[in-house]
Formats: sequence, C-alpha cells, structure tokens
Amino acid sequence: MDPSHQSRKSKSSRLPRLRYESDTHLTDKYERSRQILREIKSGKILSLSDYNRVFRIIPDFSQGLRWLDRIKDDGLIPSNITFTSLMAKATSWVQGQQVMIMITNHKLSPCIITFNTLMAKAESWVQGQQVMAMISEHELTPNIITLSSLMDKAESWAQGQQAMAMINERRLTPNTITFNTLMDKAESWAQGQQVMNMVGHYKLRLNIAILTTLMTKAESWDQCQQVMDIIGNHELRPDMSIFNTYMTKAESLDQCQQVMGMISKHKLNTNIITFRILISKAKSWAQAQQVMDMIDNHELKPDVIIFGIFMTKATSWAQGQQVITRIGQYKLIPNIVILNTLMTKAKSWTQCKQVMTMISEHSLNPEVTTFRILMTMSKSRKQDQTILDMMDYYSFKPDRRTYNTLIYRYR
Repeated sequence: MDPSHQSRKSKSSRLPRLRYESDTHLTDKYERSRQILREIKSGKILSLSDYNRVFRIIPDFSQGLRWLDRIKDDGLIPSNITFTSLMAKATSWVQGQQVMIMITNHKLSPCIITFNTLMAKAESWVQGQQVMAMISEHELTPNIITLSSLMDKAESWAQGQQAMAMINERRLTPNTITFNTLMDKAESWAQGQQVMNMVGHYKLRLNIAILTTLMTKAESWDQCQQVMDIIGNHELRPDMSIFNTYMTKAESLDQCQQVMGMISKHKLNTNIITFRILISKAKSWAQAQQVMDMIDNHELKPDVIIFGIFMTKATSWAQGQQVITRIGQYKLIPNIVILNTLMTKAKSWTQCKQVMTMISEHSLNPEVTTFRILMTMSKSRKQDQTILDMMDYYSFKPDRRTYNTLIYRYR
C-alpha cells in the first residue's frame, strides 16, 4: 500500500475521536462558564478573567452590554479581552464600531485578535479596508486570519487577488480557508483553475468545499467531469452538495440521470434540492411527471417550489389541473406564482374565474401579473370592467400597460 495513502487513512480513522474530544472540551468550557455565572449571581466576587469567560454563554449583544455593566458594578475594570469578547457577540458593523469606541474611551490598546473580530463584523470591502487602516494606526501586524477575513469581504475577483497580494507581501502562509474564500471570488473557470494552481503551489490538501465551489465555475459538462476526476484522484468523498451542483450543469435529463447513478453508487441520500434541479431540467410534461414519480419513490415530500416548476412544464389547462390536484394530495397550498402560471394555461374566461376563486379561497393576494394575464383573456367590455372592479377590490391601480391595452382595444 502507498505509505501516503496509509498515513491519510490513519489520520482519517482518528477524526471521530478528535471531534469527540473537541466537542467534550467545548462542553466543559461552557459548563465552567455556567458555573462561574451561578457563583457570581450568588454574590461571590471572582476575577475579571472569570467574568470574561461568562461571555461564552451570553446569547446576544444586548445581553453582552448588560453583562459589561455588571462587571463595572462589581468594581472591576474591563480589559481588552472583555471588549473583544463583547465584540464577538456583535451582529453588525455598527455594533462592532460601538465596541471600538468603548475601547478608546477606556484608553486601552486593542490587539490583533480585537481587529480580527472587528474584521468579521465588516459588511463590505470598504469596511474591511477601514479595519486594515486601524491596524496600521496601532502599528500592529495583520495575520493570515485577518487577511483571509478581509478576502471574504471582497466584492470581486480583483479585490480577492488584492487580499492575496497582501498575504504574499507579508510572507504569510495561506491556509485552506484562504483558498476556499478566494475560490468563492473567482468569476470564471479559468480563475478557479488559478486558485487550484495556488493550492498546489502551497502543497495544501484539497477539500470537498473548494471543489464544490470550483464546480460552480464550470462552463461545460466536461469541466464538471474534470472536478469529479480530481475528487477521485484525491480520494475525497463527494457529498450531496457537490452532486447537486453537478446536476445544475447538466444539459439534459439524461446527464442528470448519470449524476443520480453516481449518488446511488456513493450511497448518498438525495434531498429535495436534488429534485428541484432535476425537474427544472425536464424538457417535457412527460419528463416532469417522471421526476415527480421519482420523488414518490424516494419517499420525499415535494415542496411548493417543486410544484411551481412542475406547473411551468404543463402545456394545457388539464395538465395544470393535475398539478393543483397533486398539491392538494400533499396538503400544500399553491402560491400566487403557481396560480398565475395556471391561468396562462386557461383557454376561456370561465377557467380564469376558477383561478381567481382559488386565489380567494387560499387567501392569496393577486399581483399585477395576475391582472395582466386576465386582461389578455378578456373578450368584452363587461369582462374588462370585471377586471377593473377586481383591481379596485384588491386596492390595485391599473398600470400604464393595462391602460394601453384598454385604449388599443377600444380606440
């Protein structure tokens, strides 16, 4: 056996135990935090480090602020760790900046961990650059976590490359997370291949996440197959995420069936997303029905999204009614998009009125599109007036397109 393969197998066999030990350690830390909180509430005054540990079990920023007040009320002076722990609870850039102001007001010097935490709260590339400026002002050195997080804020491939250039300038060693993030910024297959070359240059082990993202960049079925070959060559186990992505690139239902065969071969369970993609590839009503039968065979419950796609495959009013019947069998409620699509299958004013009755029975609100479709089916002034009355009932004002239709019809 190949020694490298044996080594990988050995490491792989240790993973469940390592995960268990990590989870146990995390549980112990949380339990210690709860114990500290109980002691403090009982009136025992502990050290600031103990108070800081309680932030682990604080669920949100507002309660974090209250805990900060408690620290001050108990006569302790918050430290940089206190504020960094509070910042970790922030859910927005504004809250992160609020904590930075507190740090300044307490005349503390933030460390790189503080700025890494703030970087995680940045919501754009510009805000990420602001964090970089703050780091420079405090004469700190960004690390790979800082720059990988900055890369995550990139809004284009060019900005992602800019973050990568910063990493190289500082002679930092990028990690798998760095390249997963950069792959996400790639805007084409060629750029995705550049990332793959970088991963090879740094001799990092590929993971399924980066290859799933690479597959989203594929511009042909052949390129998807290249990704699957890489997975096989690196002895990685594909998951449903990559197979669902693979299926989105299929150019026919036959190719989708090939992917379904691979899923079965790897003994994976299909999910509802798989069948959303599969039914969208159907080229006919018969193929769409075939997919619906497959869903039943896999004992999955189709959702409204699948029925919305199924309705688009119907080519007649009768087929549209079959979709509505199936929706009822699963005790689902059709949404307005499904019923609008059904109305486009109507061949008479009576059938349009049936759809409007369904809309009312399901307490749905019609859209502008609903009335536009109705207007195309109207054959008389009386029917036009009925539509205008319905629009008034639902507080819709006729738009320019509706007026133009009426003017054209009666000019």
